[in-house]
Amino acid sequence: MAPHEHHHHHDEDCCCEACSGIGVSFHEGALIGTLTGRIAADSVDAAKELLSAAMTDLAARINGAGGIVGHIKAIVSEEGRGYQISVTDEEAAVRSLSPSAYRADCTAIVFAVEEDVLREQMQETVGVLIDPDEDEDCCDDDCGCEHEHHHGQRQD
Repeated sequence: MAPHEHHHHHDEDCCCEACSGIGVSFHEGALIGTLTGRIAADSVDAAKELLSAAMTDLAARINGAGGIVGHIKAIVSEEGRGYQISVTDEEAAVRSLSPSAYRADCTAIVFAVEEDVLREQMQETVGVLIDPDEDEDCCDDDCGCEHEHHHGQRQD
């Protein structure tokens, strides 16, 4: 059997894992979405507020799609100072941390929604704030995309 080939058009709204940096997996009945990268903001406090609002919006969207929010957590940090943000329904709880690097790590554990719904909702909320880590190119060599990267955004 020939291997499956993945071809689709990548534009600014593309939320496939290769372009968005959003990983989605299953674990014991839960759907888990993850995104790690830099968050563009004037300060870590501004990043905290932006990410907290985006996570609250993500929870509302998952609930609105008929899903159940198990937990949405993120860590946003700057040298020596940071915050953990946690959403278990539609309200964000914030706790101070003392991390060592500026970055954002976000994980959403949800139930009763499809993988594409979680990926799309994460892209439209936290994904617009977090520039994925650029350890790899957006797409593999066989993808056929012809775009460049700039601060996590593709330039077609």
